[in-house]
Amino acid sequence: MRYASASTSCLLRTAAFLLGWVCVAVPANAGETSIHWSVLVGPGDATVVLQSGLGDGESSWRSLRKQLAKQARVFSYDRPGYGESASVSGSRSPCDIADELHHVLTDAGLHPPYVLVGHSLGGLYQHAFAQRYPDEVAALVLIDATPPGHGARLQERMPQLYALASRAAGLSGAGREEFRDQDVCLDASPSAAQVTALPARFPVRVLMRSDYSILERGEFRRLWETTPQRWQALWPQASVVVVPHSGHYIHQEQTRAVMQVVESLLAPVAESNQGAASPP
Repeated sequence: MRYASASTSCLLRTAAFLLGWVCVAVPANAGETSIHWSVLVGPGDATVVLQSGLGDGESSWRSLRKQLAKQARVFSYDRPGYGESASVSGSRSPCDIADELHHVLTDAGLHPPYVLVGHSLGGLYQHAFAQRYPDEVAALVLIDATPPGHGARLQERMPQLYALASRAAGLSGAGREEFRDQDVCLDASPSAAQVTALPARFPVRVLMRSDYSILERGEFRRLWETTPQRWQALWPQASVVVVPHSGHYIHQEQTRAVMQVVESLLAPVAESNQGAASPP
């Protein structure tokens, strides 16, 4: 895939808070598009990278990112077609979105290590990022996240719900395209050899809801409750935490619980960097 050049003239910076536009490179036949992103600048060398779920922009992280900024730099953004970011055409597969995010981070001058945090479909995108750029990842946090192959399983077991969701996903063209392409490029049932080849050098936390609405009960709940096992099949080092009194938006309903998990993953990064900086 060939990329167009990116401009740095659209980058606006302030001392304590970065808020700006970055012209991200996309496939050359699509030209350039603008992606809205922001960074809260906190202490430490790690950057927490937040990835929203289907239909959500960076505003869905408002309460969590302010708390996280006390511990680290926090990056959030609107994917193309959401919020203040322009739309793009073409594939919106998890791999495309992971590569796109990587380019935005690089163009914004935000270097690894990254602590990746993803909610719902955003967790699937962070999983793809971790697979494609494992040397840049310090930790992966999946918040009630969609596992690979979920779309196909939903279509098989609940075809009417799948059809409804595919038409209404995110109530936008971007959301429908992401829903359509969610099973593209990622293996939902990797072989033992493939799992062994995945990097196990960084921790993975899978946060799951405890509560389901009336509409989510029955077959949907039975399907969703297999999510932890599916993630652990892909990341054997993953530990699962069921967050009490939480629905799908755990990071909004139980912000402190998510904070504690991310904080526990930032501490080893800080210790590692301090050790590397110490003279022999």
